[in-house]
Amino acid sequence: MTEQYTSPAATAWRCQTKDAIVQLIHETVAVLRDERHSAALARNVGHRTGVGIDLSSKIGTRGSVQGARVITSGSDDPMVLVHSLRSHLYTESDRVCRKNDGTGEVKIELFERCKMIDQLHEFTVSYRNLLRLASSPLPFPLVQMGRTFTAVWTLSLPFVLIGDDFAEDSLSTFTFVILLTYGFLGLEFLSRMLANPFGGYQRDRVKLP
Repeated sequence: MTEQYTSPAATAWRCQTKDAIVQLIHETVAVLRDERHSAALARNVGHRTGVGIDLSSKIGTRGSVQGARVITSGSDDPMVLVHSLRSHLYTESDRVCRKNDGTGEVKIELFERCKMIDQLHEFTVSYRNLLRLASSPLPFPLVQMGRTFTAVWTLSLPFVLIGDDFAEDSLSTFTFVILLTYGFLGLEFLSRMLANPFGGYQRDRVKLP
Protein backbone atom coordinates (compact mmCIF):
# COMPACT_ATOMS: atom_id res chain seq x y z
CA MET A 1 0.00 0.00 0.00
CA THR A 2 1.38 3.39 -0.95
CA GLU A 3 2.01 6.27 1.42
CA GLN A 4 -1.07 8.19 0.26
CA TYR A 5 -3.17 6.47 2.93
CA THR A 6 -2.33 8.41 6.09
CA SER A 7 -5.06 7.31 8.47
CA PRO A 8 -4.01 5.64 11.77
CA ALA A 9 -5.54 2.34 10.66
CA ALA A 10 -3.68 2.44 7.34
CA THR A 11 -0.40 3.32 9.07
CA ALA A 12 -0.81 0.42 11.50
CA TRP A 13 -1.67 -1.91 8.61
CA ARG A 14 1.41 -0.78 6.74
CA CYS A 15 3.66 -1.33 9.78
CA GLN A 16 2.19 -4.79 10.33
CA THR A 17 2.84 -5.70 6.71
CA LYS A 18 6.45 -4.45 6.84
CA ASP A 19 7.24 -6.39 10.03
CA ALA A 20 5.60 -9.52 8.64
CA ILE A 21 7.77 -9.30 5.51
CA VAL A 22 10.93 -8.86 7.59
CA GLN A 23 9.99 -11.83 9.76
CA LEU A 24 9.23 -13.89 6.65
CA ILE A 25 12.69 -13.18 5.24
CA HIS A 26 14.41 -14.05 8.54
CA GLU A 27 12.50 -17.30 8.89
CA THR A 28 13.16 -18.25 5.27
CA VAL A 29 16.91 -17.74 5.71
CA ALA A 30 16.87 -19.80 8.93
CA VAL A 31 15.03 -22.67 7.21
CA LEU A 32 17.34 -22.70 4.20
CA ARG A 33 20.41 -22.84 6.47
CA ASP A 34 19.08 -25.97 8.21
CA GLU A 35 19.62 -28.80 5.74
CA ARG A 36 17.60 -31.43 7.59
CA HIS A 37 14.66 -29.14 8.22
CA SER A 38 14.60 -27.85 4.64
CA ALA A 39 14.67 -31.45 3.38
CA ALA A 40 11.69 -32.30 5.59
CA LEU A 41 9.77 -29.27 4.31
CA ALA A 42 10.63 -30.13 0.70
CA ARG A 43 9.16 -33.62 1.11
CA ASN A 44 5.91 -32.18 2.48
CA VAL A 45 5.70 -29.10 0.29
CA GLY A 46 2.34 -30.14 -1.13
CA HIS A 47 0.73 -31.06 2.18
CA ARG A 48 -0.10 -27.76 3.86
CA THR A 49 -3.03 -27.93 6.24
CA GLY A 50 -2.83 -24.65 8.18
CA VAL A 51 -3.99 -21.48 6.46
CA GLY A 52 -2.03 -19.19 8.70
CA ILE A 53 -2.34 -16.77 11.58
CA ASP A 54 -4.23 -13.52 11.96
CA LEU A 55 -1.59 -10.83 11.69
CA SER A 56 -3.77 -8.13 13.18
CA SER A 57 -4.20 -10.11 16.39
CA LYS A 58 -0.50 -10.95 16.69
CA ILE A 59 1.05 -7.57 15.87
CA GLY A 60 0.22 -4.49 17.84
CA THR A 61 -0.98 -1.22 16.38
CA ARG A 62 2.58 0.06 16.24
CA GLY A 63 3.72 -2.97 14.26
CA SER A 64 6.74 -3.68 16.45
CA VAL A 65 9.26 -6.32 15.49
CA GLN A 66 8.74 -7.99 18.84
CA GLY A 67 5.11 -8.44 17.98
CA ALA A 68 6.02 -9.88 14.62
CA ARG A 69 8.09 -12.58 16.29
CA VAL A 70 4.95 -13.90 17.95
CA ILE A 71 3.56 -14.80 14.53
CA THR A 72 5.88 -17.68 13.89
CA SER A 73 6.10 -18.92 17.46
CA GLY A 74 5.95 -22.70 17.20
CA SER A 75 5.93 -22.62 13.39
CA ASP A 76 8.99 -23.70 11.42
CA ASP A 77 7.47 -23.29 7.97
CA PRO A 78 7.65 -19.93 6.16
CA MET A 79 4.65 -20.93 4.05
CA VAL A 80 2.45 -20.47 7.14
CA LEU A 81 3.47 -16.85 7.27
CA VAL A 82 3.05 -16.53 3.50
CA HIS A 83 -0.59 -17.64 3.77
CA SER A 84 -1.10 -15.28 6.70
CA LEU A 85 0.40 -12.38 4.79
CA ARG A 86 -1.74 -13.14 1.73
CA SER A 87 -4.88 -13.19 3.88
CA HIS A 88 -3.73 -9.95 5.52
CA LEU A 89 -3.34 -8.26 2.14
CA TYR A 90 -6.80 -9.40 1.05
CA THR A 91 -8.94 -8.73 4.10
CA GLU A 92 -7.30 -6.00 6.15
CA SER A 93 -6.69 -3.72 3.18
CA ASP A 94 -10.46 -3.50 2.60
CA ARG A 95 -11.10 -2.50 6.20
CA VAL A 96 -8.44 0.21 6.50
CA CYS A 97 -8.79 1.70 3.02
CA ARG A 98 -12.48 2.44 2.91
CA LYS A 99 -13.71 5.99 2.56
CA ASN A 100 -15.28 7.71 5.52
CA ASP A 101 -18.16 9.23 3.59
CA GLY A 102 -20.54 6.41 4.43
CA THR A 103 -20.50 4.83 0.98
CA GLY A 104 -18.04 2.10 2.01
CA GLU A 105 -16.18 2.35 -1.28
CA VAL A 106 -12.72 0.85 -1.21
CA LYS A 107 -9.99 3.41 -1.97
CA ILE A 108 -7.19 0.98 -2.74
CA GLU A 109 -6.91 0.21 -6.42
CA LEU A 110 -7.23 -3.32 -7.71
CA PHE A 111 -3.95 -3.06 -9.60
CA GLU A 112 -2.10 -2.11 -6.39
CA ARG A 113 -3.45 -5.15 -4.60
CA CYS A 114 -2.66 -7.41 -7.54
CA LYS A 115 0.89 -6.07 -7.60
CA MET A 116 1.40 -6.91 -3.91
CA ILE A 117 -0.06 -10.39 -4.37
CA ASP A 118 2.12 -10.98 -7.46
CA GLN A 119 5.24 -10.00 -5.52
CA LEU A 120 4.28 -12.42 -2.75
CA HIS A 121 3.72 -15.13 -5.35
CA GLU A 122 7.16 -14.50 -6.87
CA PHE A 123 8.68 -14.85 -3.41
CA THR A 124 6.85 -18.14 -2.91
CA VAL A 125 8.11 -19.53 -6.22
CA SER A 126 11.68 -18.47 -5.45
CA TYR A 127 11.44 -19.95 -1.95
CA ARG A 128 10.30 -23.31 -3.28
CA ASN A 129 13.10 -23.36 -5.83
CA LEU A 130 15.67 -22.57 -3.14
CA LEU A 131 14.10 -25.16 -0.84
CA ARG A 132 14.39 -27.79 -3.55
CA LEU A 133 18.00 -26.83 -4.17
CA ALA A 134 18.93 -26.76 -0.46
CA SER A 135 17.28 -30.10 0.21
CA SER A 136 18.99 -31.92 -2.68
CA PRO A 137 22.02 -33.75 -1.28
CA LEU A 138 25.06 -34.52 -3.36
CA PRO A 139 25.05 -38.06 -4.78
CA PHE A 140 27.02 -40.46 -2.63
CA PRO A 141 29.30 -41.65 -5.50
CA LEU A 142 30.27 -38.04 -6.17
CA VAL A 143 31.05 -37.47 -2.48
CA GLN A 144 33.01 -40.72 -2.32
CA MET A 145 35.01 -39.87 -5.43
CA GLY A 146 35.73 -36.39 -4.09
CA ARG A 147 36.96 -37.70 -0.77
CA THR A 148 39.06 -40.36 -2.47
CA PHE A 149 40.66 -37.81 -4.77
CA THR A 150 41.34 -35.51 -1.79
CA ALA A 151 42.95 -38.32 0.18
CA VAL A 152 45.13 -39.50 -2.72
CA TRP A 153 46.18 -35.97 -3.62
CA THR A 154 46.96 -35.11 0.03
CA LEU A 155 48.95 -38.29 0.61
CA SER A 156 50.97 -37.88 -2.59
CA LEU A 157 51.56 -34.14 -2.27
CA PRO A 158 54.42 -34.27 0.29
CA PHE A 159 56.50 -36.57 -1.92
CA VAL A 160 57.23 -33.71 -4.31
CA LEU A 161 59.38 -32.22 -1.52
CA ILE A 162 61.60 -35.30 -1.25
CA GLY A 163 63.71 -34.93 -4.37
CA ASP A 164 67.26 -36.29 -4.29
CA ASP A 165 67.64 -35.84 -0.54
CA PHE A 166 65.56 -38.91 0.31
CA ALA A 167 68.53 -41.30 0.09
CA GLU A 168 70.79 -39.02 2.13
CA ASP A 169 68.46 -38.16 5.01
CA SER A 170 65.59 -40.61 4.85
CA LEU A 171 64.60 -40.40 8.54
CA SER A 172 64.00 -36.66 8.68
CA THR A 173 62.27 -36.67 5.31
CA PHE A 174 60.00 -39.53 6.34
CA THR A 175 59.10 -37.72 9.58
CA PHE A 176 58.40 -34.47 7.73
CA VAL A 177 56.16 -36.25 5.23
CA ILE A 178 54.14 -37.87 8.02
CA LEU A 179 53.65 -34.58 9.88
CA LEU A 180 52.73 -32.66 6.75
CA THR A 181 50.25 -35.29 5.62
CA TYR A 182 48.73 -35.48 9.09
CA GLY A 183 48.31 -31.70 9.08
CA PHE A 184 46.51 -31.66 5.72
CA LEU A 185 44.18 -34.47 6.73
CA GLY A 186 43.49 -32.73 10.04
CA LEU A 187 42.46 -29.55 8.20
CA GLU A 188 40.17 -31.59 5.94
CA PHE A 189 38.39 -33.22 8.90
CA LEU A 190 38.20 -29.86 10.66
CA SER A 191 36.43 -28.36 7.65
CA ARG A 192 33.84 -31.15 7.88
CA MET A 193 33.18 -30.29 11.50
CA LEU A 194 32.90 -26.58 10.75
CA ALA A 195 30.31 -27.35 8.06
CA ASN A 196 27.97 -28.73 10.75
CA PRO A 197 29.29 -27.50 14.12
CA PHE A 198 26.22 -28.50 16.15
CA GLY A 199 26.11 -32.12 15.02
CA GLY A 200 23.21 -34.08 13.67
CA TYR A 201 21.51 -35.11 16.89
CA GLN A 202 18.80 -33.26 18.72
CA ARG A 203 20.89 -33.05 21.88
CA ASP A 204 23.66 -31.35 19.94
CA ARG A 205 21.46 -28.51 18.74
CA VAL A 206 21.84 -25.21 20.52
CA LYS A 207 18.88 -22.87 20.58
CA LEU A 208 20.19 -19.47 19.59
CA PRO A 209 18.48 -16.35 20.97
